[in-house]
Amino acid sequence: MDGGFIPLSEAKISVLDWGFLRSDATYDVVHVWKGRFFRLDKHIERFFESTEKLRMPCKFSRGELKKILAGCVGRSGLDNAYVEMIQTRGMSPNFERDPRKSKPRFIAFAVPFGWILKP
Repeated sequence: MDGGFIPLSEAKISVLDWGFLRSDATYDVVHVWKGRFFRLDKHIERFFESTEKLRMPCKFSRGELKKILAGCVGRSGLDNAYVEMIQTRGMSPNFERDPRKSKPRFIAFAVPFGWILKP
């Protein structure tokens, strides 16, 4: 979260974040199966397209984003996981209502893969 790895239980966003107040955010979820990402490049490309269309470009490069997501998986110790990346509009540094003055926030995490049906 915001450039560092922290325990999921400590991750927090402000109630003044546009992502919370106005659902002004985008996300994507990548699956990891047996320690390998499934179609990671396609998920990252879709994520970048979404951030650009919302006019809140991701501050990380595609390569940096891959390292961050791999870091989430590595720290989680999971072989099978959902890895979610989220970018919110952020909040205005001086509480203006103009969303263009906000600094986007990036969050990523890995959680255990959950089956809907039996394998």
